[in-house]
Order: sequence, then C-alpha cells, then structure tokens
Amino acid sequence: MAISILPLLDPEIGSALIEARDDRFGPALLCAAQRLGDVDEVFAFSQKDTSRPIVLAASSGLPDCASRVALYTQRFHRFDPAARARVCAPVGSGFAQTISANEITSSDYRALCFERPRFVEKLCFGWHFDRRWFVLSFYRRRSGTSSNGQLAALANVALSAMMDAAAPEPSLSEPLAARLQRRLARSFPALTPRELAVCARTLAGDTAASIAGQLGISRASVLTYRQRAYRRLRITQANALLSRLLD
Repeated sequence: MAISILPLLDPEIGSALIEARDDRFGPALLCAAQRLGDVDEVFAFSQKDTSRPIVLAASSGLPDCASRVALYTQRFHRFDPAARARVCAPVGSGFAQTISANEITSSDYRALCFERPRFVEKLCFGWHFDRRWFVLSFYRRRSGTSSNGQLAALANVALSAMMDAAAPEPSLSEPLAARLQRRLARSFPALTPRELAVCARTLAGDTAASIAGQLGISRASVLTYRQRAYRRLRITQANALLSRLLD
C-alpha cells in the first residue's frame, strides 16, 4: 500500500500559535515560519471591500518593519498583485500566490518594500469571509519551494486564529444554538440558513421534534434539512459534524 507524505504542521507549532494573543501573535508567527523555511518577515491584515487594510500582525528580523507596514496600508496595497487574486476569490474560499519582486509594477512599492529590505518574493495566503479578506504574507530574501507546503499549513492555522480573534465575543447569555449557528456559518458557508439552524440545534442537543417547534416547521422538514446538510458535508451523523467543526 502506497503511503503519502503530506506537508502537515507540527501540532506543537500550531498550538503555540493559537495560544498566542495580542502583541505575542506576530513574533510567534515569525518564529514558527522561520522554523519551517527561509522567512524573514511576516505581515497579516484584514480588509473589507476597498477600505484600508487593518493590521493584525507584523514581525520581522529586519529594521523598518513598521515603516513598510504603514506604507503598505496607506498606499501600496492598491498596487499589490495579490489584490487581484483576493477579489476573485468567492466568499468561503481562499487563495495562495507567490509574488516575486519583479512582478511589482509600482516602482516606489518595489523599491521601498522589496529592494531596500532585499526581499526577492513573498508568499501570500488569504481567505474571503463575509465580504472581508484575511491575508497573511511571508517575505523572503531567498526564493525557495522546499518548505512551501508546511508554510501553507501554518498559514491555515494562522488565518483561523486571526479570524477567531477578530470575531466579536459572544454574550454569555446568548443561547448555545445561536453561538453554534454563527460558528457553523463561518466554517461551512455552503450550508443554507435553514440547514445551519437545524444543525446548530442538533449539536445543542435538541430533538427533531423540539427543533420543529422552535423553527415553526414539521419534524419531517427538520430531518430533510439535516440530511441535506450532512450530504453536503459528506458526513452521516452529528458526531462527525462536531468533529469537523472542531478540526
């Protein structure tokens, strides 16, 4: 039997990154990236529509990182080739792109943010969530592909952590089903509102009859919506749904 070697991320690296918060997140992300490949700087932001990017994390082993971040968020984000890939990604999907310094058409952007710090490329990873983009870039002084798979795995963990940190804290008085439904919507955007409502209440422990009463539909409709959701996600039971949600 053939065995496939996947570019998995060391769980200890992912755990340390998820636990890092606030000012510790950027340095933890840079440290993790440097363990996996030749990464000299990391920069992460969120952006809604055409507004300016909001900095989520930035860390570097080189001087003037803050200056580069400010220039990017104020001016140069408009000239970033990754912006085209970002706007083409539908809601609930992501993109990955390697951009070399010579692909930067703006001379000022290329000179100040690539040539001066001697970056030859950046690896960009992003996710489109509810008309808001979360983007993470790894900057390198040397090009290379040997660690790209593991950096992609790291980006997945980092993007998830950033999205979770940027989400509003739920009220403790908010019903469990409502909190679950919001989390399901983030994780599985392909599900319809009714499928989300049924699945959230199923995970909260409600019976089909109880869910029917809450939503004002028949018990048979509850079972139909649940079956459709499970079929979309290629699962057969609530335990599998919970596992996917926590994965």
